[in-house]
Amino acid sequence: MLIQKNGSVVPVEVKSGNARATSLISIMEKKTDIEYGYKFIDGNIGASGNRIITLPLYMAAFL
Repeated sequence: MLIQKNGSVVPVEVKSGNARATSLISIMEKKTDIEYGYKFIDGNIGASGNRIITLPLYMAAFL
């Protein structure tokens, strides 16, 4: 899924667990002009070196 935030495109992937976000990682590697992406999981907040912000599922309501 893609959303628009502050005039920029932000990719979003939702996972049922803390599995690897293959599609989101692929987009982030190909499109270097995308600043960051969101991965929603059934887990805790985190960030990775590949510009992906990991958030708990309930926080999707705050996008």
